[in-house]
Amino acid sequence: MCLHLETFLQWFFCSLISCSESSGAFAAGLAGITVDRAVEFSYEELSKATNDFSLDNKIGQGGFGSVYYAELRGEKAAIKKMDMQASKEFLAELKVLTHVHHLNLVRLIGYCVEGSHFLVYDYIENGNLSQHLHGSGRDPLPWPTRVQIALDSARGLEYIHEYTVSVFIHCDIKSANILIDRNFNEKVCNLIFMAYLKIDYHTNELILYFIEIKTYFALLNLILSRLPVR
Repeated sequence: MCLHLETFLQWFFCSLISCSESSGAFAAGLAGITVDRAVEFSYEELSKATNDFSLDNKIGQGGFGSVYYAELRGEKAAIKKMDMQASKEFLAELKVLTHVHHLNLVRLIGYCVEGSHFLVYDYIENGNLSQHLHGSGRDPLPWPTRVQIALDSARGLEYIHEYTVSVFIHCDIKSANILIDRNFNEKVCNLIFMAYLKIDYHTNELILYFIEIKTYFALLNLILSRLPVR
């Protein structure tokens, strides 16, 4: 069973903004697929890059740990330092991110298991969608940008739903888990709760799949209906 989100959304948005590029939707989604390998970092290297995980480098706090800004081997990075009791979540996200690679999914650079659990990602400098939709001192998102973010999100989800060797569902789609880079390209992040979906689609798995689709359309409604905050 395949629900081609991007194909539908291309048609939908073309109707809204007179877009004429819907025929390239499938190719655009596949063009985002890349191949790279996670690097195992030492604790010493991560500590040095974050000034010993100083508060000045701290850029976020989540349910499973803190996130720090760093520059590692010439790349800007976000390092998630996870609580020791979150080993199950660490292994789950590491396993997923070493198997999925797409332009619209946050890229895993590497990891570390010395002293604690660390995941190292690309640093996405423009915050998340929730911050842009709800103000936070940022300029309102223009409609073409909103449309592009919605399409990018659909491409990332379509990839994990249909084009990975193992089929996955994200399980936690929301505006805070949609990162935006400086060019307003979108990256789906926070794949801790991502679940493997068996190919035979048992009843419970179908329910999860359709909940994911419903959640995405709730996000789509938020993107299109949320009034700009000035």
